[in-house]
Amino acid sequence: MSSLYKLGDELQRIAEEIETLLENGVDPNCDEVQALLRKMVGSEEDWQQKAIRVGHYLRSLQAEQTLLREEEKRLAAKRQKLEKSEIYLHDTLLAQMTMFGMDKIVDPVLTIQIKENPVSVVVHDIDSLPEQYKRRTEKVEADKTRLKADREKIEFEGVEFVKTKKLVMK
Repeated sequence: MSSLYKLGDELQRIAEEIETLLENGVDPNCDEVQALLRKMVGSEEDWQQKAIRVGHYLRSLQAEQTLLREEEKRLAAKRQKLEKSEIYLHDTLLAQMTMFGMDKIVDPVLTIQIKENPVSVVVHDIDSLPEQYKRRTEKVEADKTRLKADREKIEFEGVEFVKTKKLVMK
């Protein structure tokens, strides 16, 4: 079975062959031109059927993507629930061990121990810090919404307004 682009290439080739014959003054009613036209019509029907099959396949790919996105959401929600449970149980166990003055619980399968984390820094007011403890970064982003709104009035290098095409299947 031929692919869509091969069928399209064949149609293009036949159309160019007919065009060349007509440009060379061959009568449109001659057998050669008429045979090519019949072949072109048959090829076009094959191409349209192939295009419809590709469209059905595209639609099934889109549906599968939607299902996968929903499954990703479901799994993300499940992961978040597990993370919350883990944090709650961790904090509860840490608080209970601290309350009872236990630094370590030893079991043949699992040892639970309270250890100190390295020092971390929490800055409540960055303006109160001396300059030597500040790091400056600048992030510049294009305001694409404003550029799009002003596209008729502006023109400069580095910006291109592109209009693309898409397939719509109903």
